Amino acid sequence: MMPTVKVLGIAPYRELQQSMSEVSKQFPDIEIDTCLANLDSAKEIVKSVSPHQYDAILSRGGTADLIKDMINIPVIDVSISL
Repeated sequence: MMPTVKVLGIAPYRELQQSMSEVSKQFPDIEIDTCLANLDSAKEIVKSVSPHQYDAILSRGGTADLIKDMINIPVIDVSISL
């Protein structure tokens, strides 16, 4: 059995936050905590994360770019297409 992967999802709007939670249900080995945050509050959230609390962070666009240099875990940019 694979170990659980802990992911932090940072979304700029509620629909993306809900999508992150819904999609994660399809992957039983992934545990995700999601939060709703803009650029400024995302920085504060990342500052409060302990070094081994998460295996990766999911975020979008400018927020992903902003926090990549703030933490030593992978930051995955969630791109949105219509």
